[in-house]
Amino acid sequence: MQRGPSTASSFITQALSLPLLAKELNEQLRSIWPPSPACLDHAPLAITWEMTRIAIHCGVDLREFDLEYDPGPAGSWWHDRDQFMSMIEKHPLFCGKELPAASDMDAWNAAMHSFKTGDKSVILVAELERHSVGKAQSFKLKPRPLGLERGHRLDRRFGADRFFELILPPRQLNVKKAVKEAELEALSQWLSGQHHDFLSRTWLPIFVRDDKKRVKDLGTVATSKGVPVQRVTFFSVNGYQFRPRGFPTLEEAEDPKRRSELSYADFLQWAVALGDSAGQAIPKLFSRISLSLSRNIPTVVLEKHQMTHCSSDLLPYPDGGEKVMNDGVGTMSRGLAEKIWYCIRPDSHPADTPSAFQGRIGSAKGLWIIDPLDSSDDIWIKTYPSQRKFACPFDDVHHRTFEVIGWPKKLSTAYLNQQVILILEARSKDPEKMRRVVGKHLMTTITEELDQQMRALDDPLNYILLMDRYGVVRTVDRQTHDCVQYIGGMPNSKSEAVITLLASGFQPRMKYVREAIWEMHESQMTLLQNKQKIHVPCSTYAYMAADFAHVLQPGEIHLSFSEKFAAGDFSDTLLEGMDVLVARLPAHFPSDIQKVRVVSKPELRKLKDIVIFPTLGPYPLADLLSGGDYDGDKAWVCWDQDIVSNFENEPQHPPEYDFVAEGYLEKEKLCYHDKSVASKEAIVMGSLLSNLVDQAKAGTTFTDAAWERFRKDRLQKHGDYDKPEYKNATMDDTKNNKRPQDMHILDYLKFEVAQGPIMEANKAFSKALGREDDTVLDWDLTSVSNEVEMRMDRGLWKELSQSLRTELQALFDEWDCTKARMRKDQVAGLPYQRFIKATWTKWLEIAPAPHLRQHEAISGMNERWSRNPTLDKLQEAKDGKDDDWSAQFSQWNLFKASFTFFAFYRRNYTFAWETAGRQLCHIKCRIASEVGDRANTSSVLVSPRVWAAMKPNSKHILAQMAKMNDARQDVFYDDEDDGDDVDCLDYYEQEYADSIIGDD
Repeated sequence: MQRGPSTASSFITQALSLPLLAKELNEQLRSIWPPSPACLDHAPLAITWEMTRIAIHCGVDLREFDLEYDPGPAGSWWHDRDQFMSMIEKHPLFCGKELPAASDMDAWNAAMHSFKTGDKSVILVAELERHSVGKAQSFKLKPRPLGLERGHRLDRRFGADRFFELILPPRQLNVKKAVKEAELEALSQWLSGQHHDFLSRTWLPIFVRDDKKRVKDLGTVATSKGVPVQRVTFFSVNGYQFRPRGFPTLEEAEDPKRRSELSYADFLQWAVALGDSAGQAIPKLFSRISLSLSRNIPTVVLEKHQMTHCSSDLLPYPDGGEKVMNDGVGTMSRGLAEKIWYCIRPDSHPADTPSAFQGRIGSAKGLWIIDPLDSSDDIWIKTYPSQRKFACPFDDVHHRTFEVIGWPKKLSTAYLNQQVILILEARSKDPEKMRRVVGKHLMTTITEELDQQMRALDDPLNYILLMDRYGVVRTVDRQTHDCVQYIGGMPNSKSEAVITLLASGFQPRMKYVREAIWEMHESQMTLLQNKQKIHVPCSTYAYMAADFAHVLQPGEIHLSFSEKFAAGDFSDTLLEGMDVLVARLPAHFPSDIQKVRVVSKPELRKLKDIVIFPTLGPYPLADLLSGGDYDGDKAWVCWDQDIVSNFENEPQHPPEYDFVAEGYLEKEKLCYHDKSVASKEAIVMGSLLSNLVDQAKAGTTFTDAAWERFRKDRLQKHGDYDKPEYKNATMDDTKNNKRPQDMHILDYLKFEVAQGPIMEANKAFSKALGREDDTVLDWDLTSVSNEVEMRMDRGLWKELSQSLRTELQALFDEWDCTKARMRKDQVAGLPYQRFIKATWTKWLEIAPAPHLRQHEAISGMNERWSRNPTLDKLQEAKDGKDDDWSAQFSQWNLFKASFTFFAFYRRNYTFAWETAGRQLCHIKCRIASEVGDRANTSSVLVSPRVWAAMKPNSKHILAQMAKMNDARQDVFYDDEDDGDDVDCLDYYEQEYADSIIGDD
């Protein structure tokens, strides 16, 4: 067993910012890993993982587990997910306990073989949860189900089963400084000061990073949005049946049964060429491990002779200088680009090949554009010093594989960001005019959003498409679980519930649907008012790249589109002969927006959907935009002439400072109270933030004391700034008498421009939605109950209905009482979900009274075949031993759902949906499908996996809307298939979707 290198502790201590692990938890942390039973020593790692996950969930000590793993035919059930779960459920240790949800089937099957499928790998992820017992606090390990994600270089080289990720608890607030420091030290010591024995393997932490997932989507690891969580990656250096030292062969990665011991030093040598890169600062070299851990798509393997590693970057011309003009960007041949694209989209035409790829190859990272002057079919790539992060020999095939992170897509219109708004006003020739222009765009955005929502109410398809545009269809359920998860009778998010109801045949104005639609509308309008997410038609975001043809003069850029860009009065395939604004986020300085001239150059005409910056001149344009580079950064480009013509460049570049401290939120408040991003203090704060970007790589640290000194010495500020008005729901009465021109621009946009129109929009939408209509009875949903009543003997019906009503009433009383108590106590999240699931389970278990089941009219409603078609179960039914009535869509449960709805739609229709929603959707869809041309169409049942992967076809829906609206077609949707690049959603679109989805 090995210990990690002593330097690892300092690396992770610097990278982590996790408080709240008291020193007394140190010993408890050392015992956090549950032991693996000897009976599973020969089992595949995935089985040991699943057994551990199930045991922790059920509170079972695995040391008492006695089922010996059998790799032979008699033990084939171990490798079948459903049989495995069934056998474990029957084991005495687990009998009567609720097992956790099963892992994804594709992930399970992949884990039983090579631990990967296609370009995806099986991932092992666990959460370290805080667990309180009385006043004492401890930690609990919570393994997640097996999942699939895009693989990374390290798992392709050494095997995905050798990597395990631990999500650490989020930061807690309002704790003493001493507790923070003690707990951070305890956690760092635990992670880095020892090896970790888990799953019969020895693990060492190799990297720690911020978890980019939204906090609210991380299950139970965090409960509030905006609290950072971090993820530690472990590598198994040794394990049971690992062969002695010997560097793993390439073939080993494909077979989890073949594993070799690998020291931490040898691992680092392969990952970052530790011995050959000794000249780099250790923290920076440590951060380079992230290159090999970034999840990507592996494509073309190049030979060494096809790779040119340039000895120098492009430097300022003609006067020379030290600034790198192509920082992070290189070139590749068109032939290579087409081969890469074929690996990603084999059915596409070579002409559709993107102009650039963001990716990795060996030690190089960044953006590679097609050489604008290359027209051959040769295969080659060039890397530059600014792209190469460590000394890589490129001998291993995995170091010569081009790995794709992203690529340019069809460009669409962008939104103004609050930081950009502040700079636009600060650098405007006429600030009042700039306010009016921005305010006009905000008003137009509100009007357009309301109009789109109003029109979407007329047809379920249109509303589903609108929700897809907002991003609410791309939920974590679909991405992580490969399905839409349900809680009780309905999906566990409002957005998914609405989509399910609309897809089943319900109309948007149906009461249960419209309440969820209203909540989404309110969230959307609130976001518009609070975030000033202002739609500017003549603007876009595009990858930045450098001009390798050297045809652009200083102050010139080139931008052409793969498809006609239509926005307002503009419609063209390129920009030329006009002034435009370019920026990069985050934007802190007045000079972070630059006015430049967009020109058209024949040499660059084939480079579509990327903005080309000049390589001539004294400095790179990207560097002016908040210190940007070309390794995958995107630029905001605006050619709205009402905005551009009123803007002038900041003549002075910001001074460079050398200091370290923390205070981003303070920076926003500082600019607000100074009313300018151009004040001396704001410039100093902007410089601080720029220094903090690469803090981990630089190995610097900061303390609360250093921050206090910085505020005192640099900002002349001792206390905290007041909260800006635009952060409040309403304007303070004492400040409400300001003239609009005297208000801060963000206050002006929120309270003077947006507040009134949004209130009117809410009234109009509420009226159009029909919120005043309390009608909830849908006769379609009562049809099954009505038919059973008509066909059944009156006496039998009376007895059945009374018995069923009594059981439902008892369940409703329990549901109503518990739900009211939970609301009063403001209990939300997991406890509420468990309560709903338990209620739904009890509803599903309601069956006819035993003495009624002998009647043929009732016994025939069971339909056992739809619950479990196995021969042994059918035989049990034939012998009268199987009396399970829980088949979800049997005639009995469809009838019970219909009866439930009719019995409770007046008193509390929510009860009917939370218990019988699945069946009610089934009934509605069957009835709705009987309308129209039945001979030529039909409803289709869709499996959970297929449903999770489905995406609205915007072209089809828009065509149908055009027919319904006299060929009026407002194409505001982007039908680009970006299913392979969900993580590349625009930041502001994602925030929009977050707000609409809500914490359901």
